[in-house]
Order: sequence, then structure tokens, then C-alpha cells
Amino acid sequence: MSERTQQELAAVIKEHHRRLRRAAVAMNNFSDSDLLVWQKHLQNQSELEEYAESMKALATTYWADDRSKMSRINWCLKKMEEYYCGGGRRKCIGKDQRRQLFIRKQNEHETEERARVEGEAVRKKAKRKESNNIDMCADELPTDLSDVKDLRVLDVGSSFNAFSKHNLDVTAIDIAPATKDVIKCDFIQCDFSSETSTTASTTAS
Repeated sequence: MSERTQQELAAVIKEHHRRLRRAAVAMNNFSDSDLLVWQKHLQNQSELEEYAESMKALATTYWADDRSKMSRINWCLKKMEEYYCGGGRRKCIGKDQRRQLFIRKQNEHETEERARVEGEAVRKKAKRKESNNIDMCADELPTDLSDVKDLRVLDVGSSFNAFSKHNLDVTAIDIAPATKDVIKCDFIQCDFSSETSTTASTTAS
């Protein structure tokens, strides 16, 4: 498999996606068509294995330079650093708070003046709370992902657990794992629980 050219490996991946799209379109008039197409897809073990092997070869042979600024892995790591170490989390929480405030104002049918006065007061209060309680002050943010407490990464569609060498606590899952450290799991049909558990809902063999 590794002897194939980059174009040949990419063609395997693209054709795999095209077949899924065509099957979904063909089943469009049936109830639960997407789920039926997906379940049939999971049963084709030979295609899944070919996809997994092609993706691993493509990524490790032709996309292997993690030092590249355009590296997919580096892009993901950069986004995680921006969120946890660059104030991104604070911005997201603040945005959610403002959205909730807007919805609350709409639902309460307040008068225009009362909404303006009370909304401004709530926004100022939320801003103070955000500054005091959310994510610490800017100079107290973690400087590196390894400093973020209890950070765990769920890598869905992992293939070969590319993040494992970046000093992160990674749970890697895929419907067709290319390496043994990736859990075989269908994320779409996975059972979730609020309690911590090490059990994964795996696809049928």
C-alpha cells in the first residue's frame, strides 16, 4: 500500500466518499435513508480496511512533516492552544452569555426602554463576572497545552492516532482503525453518559 503514489492513495479516499454520497442520494426517498446507508457502509469491511490503509499511508508518507505551517496536525494544535491558552475559551463563553441574554430578553417581551436599561446592566454584570471568574486573567492563562489541567482530546476518525506523540491525553476512535492504539468505535451511534467511563460502544464486527 505504501508503494502507491500520492495521487493513487488520494483517489481511493475520494472514491470512497463519492460512493457514500451516491448511495445517500439514491436512498433519499426512503425513511432513515442516511442511517441505512451508514449501516451498510460499516458492514463492508474490505472497503473500510482499504480506506484505513490508504489514509495512513497518505498521512504518514506524504503529509508527515509536522513542522510544516500547513500541517493538519499543527493546525489542530494551534486551535487548541488559541482556545485554552490564548483566551479563546473566555471569548466563547462570553458570546454564549450574550446570546442567552438576547434570547431571555426576547422571551420576556420587555418594553424597549426596560430591555435597553436592564439589558445593559446585565451585560455589565456578566462582563465583570466573566473578567473575574472565567479562565483567569490574561496573564494567568496557561502558556502551553501541557499546562492545561484535565485536558483530554477525543480524536474522532483518528485512523492512526496522530496526536499521540504530542504529549496529550488522547482517546482515538475510528470505524476502521489503522493502528492498535485506536479504538474501533462508531461515533454516530455511540452511547454517551455524564459519568466517566472507559467503555466504548463499538461497531459490530
